[in-house]
Amino acid sequence: MPSSKTPAIHATTVLALVHSNLCGLMATSSLDKAYYFFLFLDDYFYFIIIFFLYKKSK
Repeated sequence: MPSSKTPAIHATTVLALVHSNLCGLMATSSLDKAYYFFLFLDDYFYFIIIFFLYKKSK
């Protein structure tokens, strides 16, 4: 958790700051048999895109 002395950094335009996260290996696959997913979050609009992956190397 950031300290109260550190100012928060927020995007001022679309796609200026994008957060990403690769999640997996999940214990249960998706309906399409994917065990991983890649998540992208735009900090300006909080728009989320998720890509399902079958292998971590893809």
